[in-house]
Amino acid sequence: MFIIMYAKITVDKVEGPTLSGVYFGGISPLEDEADGIAERCTSETQGGLIIPKVLPMGERSLFQASAFLRTQFEKMADRMLDNHKTLNR
Repeated sequence: MFIIMYAKITVDKVEGPTLSGVYFGGISPLEDEADGIAERCTSETQGGLIIPKVLPMGERSLFQASAFLRTQFEKMADRMLDNHKTLNR
């Protein structure tokens, strides 16, 4: 089973990138199907930068998998903001 989630990042020229939200895209028993869902999430969502992630759930519950992915998106957004600040010094 695979979980699909995606993040929406908005970018302000002064403030830099901000994590606007993390959204549940779905679950799928097949990786190919999960990739298709992730692709639809990015193409159907408007505004900002949309970043999908597909994660094999393994022994994780849906809650554990979604919490893990949310943390990954938050770390990514923090790194993007740090890079923005470094470039604008």
